[in-house]
Amino acid sequence: RLYERGECAQGTFLVMELLPGTTLRAWLGAARRSWREVLDAFLAAGRGLSAVHARRLVHRDFKPDNVVV
Repeated sequence: RLYERGECAQGTFLVMELLPGTTLRAWLGAARRSWREVLDAFLAAGRGLSAVHARRLVHRDFKPDNVVV
């Protein structure tokens, strides 16, 4: 859910809801994962980022701590 859209010196920003779940970083560290599980998780994250880019948005802080699994 989008709560706010605004402008700042660096450009437009969006304020979105905090989703329940764990981060990709926590998921990676919680258990030993097979390479296939890790690949699937990273591909899903990449698809999500691609969908954002298709809407002409840029995520300026994309990292495992900001990906909800």
